[in-house]
Amino acid sequence: MWPASHSTFAIGIDRDGTVSGFYNYNDKKKLNHGFLRKVDGTIKQFDPPGAINTVASAATSNGMITGDYSDGTASHAYLRSGKGAPSSR
Repeated sequence: MWPASHSTFAIGIDRDGTVSGFYNYNDKKKLNHGFLRKVDGTIKQFDPPGAINTVASAATSNGMITGDYSDGTASHAYLRSGKGAPSSR
C-alpha cells in the first residue's frame, strides 16, 4: 500500500516484476495518482501535467507506462517514457 493512502491498486506487472497502478488519499477529493514500483522496491509517483485523476494501467520492462487521466474537463490517454516523461495521446 502507498504510504498514507486510503487505497492502492496494482493494475499491471511486467515480466521483470515491475508493478504499475494507482492510489488515492483518504480525503474529500479521493483523486488517484499513478505509481511505478520496481523490483528493488523503488516507488515513483507520477501524474501527467494537468492531471487531477491518474490511473496507470500497464508497464513494460523498459519502464514505459500507459494509462489514462482526467484534467477536469475530459479523459486522456498517456504514455510515460522509461525516463519518466508522461505525454498525452
